[in-house]
Amino acid sequence: MTDPLHLTEELEKIRLENLALREEMDRLREEKKDLESDYLSLFSTLQKYERLVQSTTMLIEMAVDPDQDFNKIIMDTAFELIPEADFGSISIIKDDDWQFVYAVGHNLEALKSIPFKKAYFIDPRNVRSTLFFDSNVFVVQEAGSIQNMPEEIYRRYREAVHPMSESAIVQIDLANNIAGHLSLDIGMQEDKHFSKESLKVMEALGSITSAFFAFQRLSKLQEEFQREIILSIIRIVEIHDTYTKGHSEHVASISLDLAKEMGLSAEVCKQVYWSGLVHDIGKILISQSVLNKPDRLSDSEFEIIKNHPVWGYEVLCHSKELREIAIFVRHHHERYDGKGYPDRLQGENIPMISRILTVADSWDAMIRDRAYRKGLSREVTIDEINRNAGLQFDPVVVEAFKRLCDKGIL
Repeated sequence: MTDPLHLTEELEKIRLENLALREEMDRLREEKKDLESDYLSLFSTLQKYERLVQSTTMLIEMAVDPDQDFNKIIMDTAFELIPEADFGSISIIKDDDWQFVYAVGHNLEALKSIPFKKAYFIDPRNVRSTLFFDSNVFVVQEAGSIQNMPEEIYRRYREAVHPMSESAIVQIDLANNIAGHLSLDIGMQEDKHFSKESLKVMEALGSITSAFFAFQRLSKLQEEFQREIILSIIRIVEIHDTYTKGHSEHVASISLDLAKEMGLSAEVCKQVYWSGLVHDIGKILISQSVLNKPDRLSDSEFEIIKNHPVWGYEVLCHSKELREIAIFVRHHHERYDGKGYPDRLQGENIPMISRILTVADSWDAMIRDRAYRKGLSREVTIDEINRNAGLQFDPVVVEAFKRLCDKGIL
């Protein structure tokens, strides 16, 4: 017969073991929940950093496609990855000025109209309510109420921005100097704060923005250096051909105005400008006695002159930087009716940039004094270009030319 006392002890032992097992199961369930939560958080973070990598790729692409709006891309990315943000802005500091260049939620046009100065911006490190995240990202409470502006400037600023309870601000650094700020804001009525994860993303976005600004600056320096080299070559052409003095720069400027009036992209406008600068570079291979002849050219001399677009094309084809515009230089003396040179192209078979150069080149040539004649008046020159629309000139370019004349630009 089983001892009741022993049976009771066994049952109590089993009960305690079951209780311990249930506690272990509860602990494992909690660990499983924590692991699932950590996995979801890690997956979310990975997705966000994948998006940051995509933004960096866009940055590289924008180096060759200036039509894309970097400010919009970086702000769209910020709002996608930082859910706490309600508003945001990008501002730049240039010399002594502080300018807003992009905003979401705030009134950008109003902000752009306010003459902010660099001195008005208060460094977040000098604000008592600033919470440091790291050396480059700051969280500031009610940033809009902290000011160092003249009363009227501050009034206009407060009217242009939404009230903010919290702002995450990252500095845009350029060559060890503060070049601007990227700011995301939480509305005054919202009961939320920026998470540590969001601030890490903010730091990465600030680095991307700083890299883009630095690349943009390098690109401008490189382009300016290239422009100076080309201008130096143009100066040599001008010494060789007294008539062309100032002509190439005038043609480049007029061509650029025409391209903008026609609504062409920023990249095409850039090609138009460079093509205008070098369109007569082939003349350096023509004898000075022909170029600077004080009388009208003979037929044989004019045939020599007609070679300069081809010679210019052949020179530019060997330049890595300028070979893309060589074809526009080759065809800047073609006529819309097919009676031009060197290839007698007609209508839209002539590259658009060449058609623009033709109008700009003709305008400057007609109003400019020559050794054998005085320049035509503005009115006569305008009439001559209008009369030759569809013959020498593309009618679409002539319409843009007429609009520039009406606006007083030409």
